[in-house]
Amino acid sequence: MQSRIKIIQVLPIVLAMVLGTSVAVWPPIRFTTMGAPDFASRLSVLLFFSLLIERTVEIFMSIWRSEESNRLQGAVRRLIADKTPHTDPAFVSAHSELIQFRAETIQWTMPLGFALGLLISACGVRALSQFVEPASIGPLVGSQQWWFNVIDIAFTGALLAGGADPIHKILDLYRKFMESSASVAAGTRQQ
Repeated sequence: MQSRIKIIQVLPIVLAMVLGTSVAVWPPIRFTTMGAPDFASRLSVLLFFSLLIERTVEIFMSIWRSEESNRLQGAVRRLIADKTPHTDPAFVSAHSELIQFRAETIQWTMPLGFALGLLISACGVRALSQFVEPASIGPLVGSQQWWFNVIDIAFTGALLAGGADPIHKILDLYRKFMESSASVAAGTRQQ
């Protein structure tokens, strides 16, 4: 069993190395230089679509699974209202059912969000290509351009499926950095 886990852990690294050596002759991709507003604007587009996917998945899940969720949550709330001890078998059972149901719901929401993210990125909303100089994409080898697009679609789909919170955190970190840099430049804050 342990050797099987080790193989599964090492396999992606080996595959990436083989793929990396086979494409090492491709020319590098140059990234654009941009100002603060442009950077925030580009990430805001991803935030918008991520919020859109999040809300869409939430609506689908509510339609499909809300009745059972409400029933399970109600059972736990009734036991809490009756001051049932947390160690009571009825409470443990009701709470376990609710946790299991939530875990099953997550098993549905993530693939659904990823599928929607892939569809949106396949239609042209992409994370990586926003930061690449258009002139550097033109001379790319045909297969390199194809692989770049496939990876951009997969990466963007996963990013959008991850929800708006990670993108929001990046934007917030960027905002704090810019505010800090501005105050240092203005002399109102020490480095």
